[in-house]
Amino acid sequence: MRLQRNDPVELARRARLHALWPSGELVLRPPAEADRYADANALRASYDEGELVPLPRDAMRLGYMLDPAIGRLSLGREPGRPALYRGLRPEALAALLYITKEVDRVAGRAGLRVTGAVRDAAYGRHGASSEGAGEPAGPASPHATGYSFDIARRYPSRQVANAFAYALERLRALRVIDYAFRPGEVHVGVGPDAERLLPLQRALAPAPGD
Repeated sequence: MRLQRNDPVELARRARLHALWPSGELVLRPPAEADRYADANALRASYDEGELVPLPRDAMRLGYMLDPAIGRLSLGREPGRPALYRGLRPEALAALLYITKEVDRVAGRAGLRVTGAVRDAAYGRHGASSEGAGEPAGPASPHATGYSFDIARRYPSRQVANAFAYALERLRALRVIDYAFRPGEVHVGVGPDAERLLPLQRALAPAPGD
C-alpha cells in the first residue's frame, strides 16, 4: 500500500518481477543485479576464485544428502564435469545449512535431499530437475546465478515436513529467501540478506583457505 501511494513505478517493477517467476526471488535479487554463469568454463573460473563453493561431501553430517542425478545433464563427457553443478554461492550454502540444521534440531536427523544447485545458462535450458520438473518459461534460470537450490518434497515423517515448512517460512519472513513449490521439489532462491548467515557456513563448511 505504501508503494501504491508513494512509488507506483517501483510497485509496477516488482509486480513484473513477481510475474516472471513462481517465487519472489527475482524481487530479492533482480536479474539486472545478479551475474549468470554462461557455460562450464565460467563455473570453473568461479570455483577457482572462491565465488562458488562445492557442496560439502560430508552432507549427512550437515543434515542433507545430494541427489546423485545432480549434474546428469551436463554436456560432454569429460571427467568431473557433473561436479561443476554441485556447488553454490557461499550465501546460498549458508541458507541451505541453516534450513537443514534447523530441521535436524526440531525433528531429528531428517536427511533432506538436495536435487538442484548451480547451473550454467545452457544447462538450465535443458530443464535439469532430478524430478523432471524443468524450468518455467521466462528469464534465464535463477540457478545460473548460484543463489538457488532445490530440495525434494519427500520427507520421512510429518514432523520433518512441518519443521522444513517452518524453516522456509521463517527465512521468507526475514526476506532472506523466497521459495516456490514444483512437482516433487521445493525451489529456494536466496537474497542478499543471507549474508548474515555466512558465519554458519564458515563454521560448518569452510571453503578451502578459510
